[in-house]
Amino acid sequence: MPVNWYALHTRSQFEPIVSEQLTRIELPVFYPTYEQESRWHDRIKTIVRPLLPGYLFSQFEPGDAGRVQALRGVAHVLGDGINPIAIPDSEIASVHQLLSSGYPLSPAIHIQVGVRVVVEHGPLKGIEGVVLKLKKRCQVVVSIDLLQQGVGVEMNAEWLRVL
Repeated sequence: MPVNWYALHTRSQFEPIVSEQLTRIELPVFYPTYEQESRWHDRIKTIVRPLLPGYLFSQFEPGDAGRVQALRGVAHVLGDGINPIAIPDSEIASVHQLLSSGYPLSPAIHIQVGVRVVVEHGPLKGIEGVVLKLKKRCQVVVSIDLLQQGVGVEMNAEWLRVL
């Protein structure tokens, strides 16, 4: 019987550490990353970032979930609360195919209307609001509750983090 892939939710920025630990205990690991150019004060540097921030994948027997969850940096193995839930091989294969395509990749957050978000990039960094509309760009509304009024702004969804 083939061993399934399972998703591991990690603590913030612990993906490489968890990946290394899984490799050390000889469990297959899939930690998809992409390269992003980042402007520093005096130069542009290429940084390797997780394609699915906070997540990576490993193959193991369901009975090993407790041992995997005990690794430093693992928040939990995704499941139904009792058992881990396997990720379909086709989904893992699709991400592998994207990575090998040569096309530029970046994370795409799943945003829905009504979700509270915080702006993480650009001149509005740190502002919290609610997604009002989704088109090519998101319309985020910052509310003044006492006045029951708000101000909307359109921006790239990539700049947002769901709260």
